[in-house]
Amino acid sequence: MPRTESNTMQVHPMEEQAAIETMQRFGWSLLSTQAVHVKDSPLENKVGLFGDSLVSVTESTRYVKLAFSRDLDLPNIDKLRELEKQYYALQGQGQAPGIPGFVWLIAVISSFFLFGVPLILTIVAYVVMIVPRKQEWEEENARRSHARQSVLQEAMQY
Repeated sequence: MPRTESNTMQVHPMEEQAAIETMQRFGWSLLSTQAVHVKDSPLENKVGLFGDSLVSVTESTRYVKLAFSRDLDLPNIDKLRELEKQYYALQGQGQAPGIPGFVWLIAVISSFFLFGVPLILTIVAYVVMIVPRKQEWEEENARRSHARQSVLQEAMQY
């Protein structure tokens, strides 16, 4: 009986096929896939003009749970593990830097009362502080993406 290791992950339904293909490059075999739809309807107390009321707020989450298995007797298993670790260490940096929407909204609204000064200051701050950081962020994300692709290409050799 072969020795194996297992791994599970949760991904967005749109990313399911890409996640399966990526894991297969690192020697994983898909065991199962399960679409999960979770609905949560907690009761919240709302205070109104005519008294308190209980309101049910429905929140739903959709994801796909993937289960994988990998044979521990694979040739080059250590190299595949190392490449897999490198690949996931090169994840993207998340959301690009920017000024939150509520700051823009406050600047626009307050500009009506203060002759446009807050809006002008917000635009200057965006150009001076955010634009250079956003360019650096995009360059770093492009570098990480290229490095991830090269790791995947190297993993295909094993």
